[in-house]
Amino acid sequence: MSQFEEHYWKELYGSGLDVDGSFNAKEHANYLFHLFQLMGIEVDSLVDFGFGQGKILKAMATRWKPRTVLALDISDSMIQKLRKENWQKSMKQLTIAKQDLTELTFDFPMAKAGVPFFAVGVLNSVLQYIPSKSIPNLLETIGRNCRYLYITVPTKEDYMAMKEEFNFHDPYANQFSKQKYRSLLTRDFEFVSFNLLQSKWFTEPAFREEIFRF
Repeated sequence: MSQFEEHYWKELYGSGLDVDGSFNAKEHANYLFHLFQLMGIEVDSLVDFGFGQGKILKAMATRWKPRTVLALDISDSMIQKLRKENWQKSMKQLTIAKQDLTELTFDFPMAKAGVPFFAVGVLNSVLQYIPSKSIPNLLETIGRNCRYLYITVPTKEDYMAMKEEFNFHDPYANQFSKQKYRSLLTRDFEFVSFNLLQSKWFTEPAFREEIFRF
C-alpha cells in the first residue's frame, strides 16, 4: 500500500474543494485546450502520471476526447475510486493502471523512432513526491514519450509561503528550490507557457518563438 491512499487526501486537504487542480480543473483544461487551438496542436493522446483524485484527468479527457487516454497512479484506493466514476465508464479509450513512477518505463517502438507516443502528459503536483535520485530518469522517460508536459510542482519557497499564509505543511513532500527544479526539468524540456513544457526530444516544435522558450 502506498502513502497516497484515502487517508493522505483527508489528512492534508480535507474535502479538497479548495485545492488547485480540483475546484478549477475545468479551467485548467479549458486554458490548455484553447492554447493548443491557437497553436494548431492536435491532442489525440493523453497520459496522466499520478491522477490522484482524477479531477484534471476527467476535465482534460472529456474536453479533448482523445483516441488514447492512459491514467496511472500508485494508490489502490484512487484507482478503485476512478473505476467507479460514471464518466470513465463510457470512455472506452481510457486505460487505468497502477504504476510506481520511480519504475516508469515505456517500450513503444514509435517513441524509439522519434515520434512521441502521447501528445500530452500531465504531472500535476506529483514531482515533489519523487525521490531526487529518480527524477532525472523519470523526466527523460516522459520527455521521450510525450511531446508536451502539463506540470505543477511547489518549490521550497512555495511551501514556505503556504506555511506562513495557511499553516499548511506536507510531511510527505520534498522541498526543492526553484533552481533545482528548473535544472532538472530543462535537461529534457523547455518552458513554453504557464504550467506547460515542450519536450526537447522531438523535432519540429509547435512553440518556436525563441523569446518564449527557455
